[in-house]
Amino acid sequence: GGFTAARQWEYGVFAWTASSLAFRELAVAVGTTGLSLNTFGPDPVKHFFERKTIRVDGSLIVGRTDSEPCMSSVPNHCPSICSKTDAAKLGIMMSTFSKKRSKMDGTSPWHKPKSYPAIRGQVNYTDTTFANFVSESAMCGKKAFAIGNNKLSPDAMHPNYFRSTTLINVLQTRIAHMYPPNPAWINQEDCVDMDCDGPKHSIVHDLDGSLVSTTGSRRGSIIPLAELRFGNYIDRLPETMLYNDADPTTRLLATDVVKNKGIARGETGNLDNAKGGCVFESDWNAYRCSQINHQMLIVESMDADSETRRISPIAVHGGDLGTGSGPYTDLLNGPMDHGWCTYYTCLKRLSTFYTVVALGTEYHLWFTGSNPGHFRFHLLNTIGNAADSPGEGVKLSLWYKNPQRKDVYKEGIFLEPENFGAQDKALTSAERSEFIPDLQTGHSGANYFDRSSQVLHLVLKGDKPVDVILPPVVQVSSNWP
Repeated sequence: GGFTAARQWEYGVFAWTASSLAFRELAVAVGTTGLSLNTFGPDPVKHFFERKTIRVDGSLIVGRTDSEPCMSSVPNHCPSICSKTDAAKLGIMMSTFSKKRSKMDGTSPWHKPKSYPAIRGQVNYTDTTFANFVSESAMCGKKAFAIGNNKLSPDAMHPNYFRSTTLINVLQTRIAHMYPPNPAWINQEDCVDMDCDGPKHSIVHDLDGSLVSTTGSRRGSIIPLAELRFGNYIDRLPETMLYNDADPTTRLLATDVVKNKGIARGETGNLDNAKGGCVFESDWNAYRCSQINHQMLIVESMDADSETRRISPIAVHGGDLGTGSGPYTDLLNGPMDHGWCTYYTCLKRLSTFYTVVALGTEYHLWFTGSNPGHFRFHLLNTIGNAADSPGEGVKLSLWYKNPQRKDVYKEGIFLEPENFGAQDKALTSAERSEFIPDLQTGHSGANYFDRSSQVLHLVLKGDKPVDVILPPVVQVSSNWP
């Protein structure tokens, strides 16, 4: 702690370490980026994870000082990878947790990831003061934002949490900016045929209303436009999502299924709704949300072919907060191809998906490819159920193409389904519904597989991972005369 940085061109404080990070009492006058704090490891391809954190306490981030000169050209000593003179300033660049550190070899900006994202990560800012993030005319013609995502990070940026934030001479239009994914990434060597997911699922939490709330101490969040270019991908909805139960010979129209696009936002345009609402802030290129507990959900294929068999796009459908807006549909593509095999990219992409969900709601997941035989779900940074608390979570529903048994484990412990020990007989719809676990009262990992609809119902609460495994069994039935 105790660093002071000023008059630098690129970074005030930069780190990309194998360990968790902790800083206090930083004082940074922003050059191009005030703070870029990142960690790497362990290997997500091997499904390893650690609960790494980045913590910054009691720090000052200044967008511009009175004595700062306006530079008309990049300094001679700055390498060619330095930002150009018209680059926007960021007080805090959202952190990247990755498999490997950036190369930092002079061939690309230091904050550009060169590997898959790590599975877990959390960033906490407490007692942070932002000062002098104002109009371009007072910033040497540059735009300057207190917080922003890393526009070079294609796959995932883990949640950033802010508490006890102070804003001094900071325009509302300069609090944050969420860069969209680069459309140039849509090519066979990178993200194939859709946007990369990372910039669309960056999330900033305001735990006490001191950063984004306009109405006092309400919890808030900043979420990007996950629905960006959704219209280009409407024909990529998984076919199973369009099944018509009433008439299996026909398919539903996408417009009949998709009512709202992107991340759950409650009542659009109303921050005063007690059930939650969001307002689009054009200067942020993001939504300012209130009363919605957005958290990151990670869907991980544990199969041996998780790099070579594509199961995306994945439709994440739900998040109905009861405001009358109905459910939302988010389409996930998965990480970029980061490999290099001799003269070509390896055409491998890890089937680990990072999305943002609204706690206290239900979601249905639909996959374009066949479901993996082994799923792992992580609901990051949430509270599990306890004797005195129902916990925080979501309920998932996953359709399977076969009626085979599904086994659920938490920390290696088998969790009996809700119908365990029930009489084996044909059940009515009402009888089957009694086994569906309740989100409020159910424990994390509570589950029921309805063979009639071939849907697995699963409750997730707390940040301990839950595994769903298709066991190697054969189902035999017969009708005796």
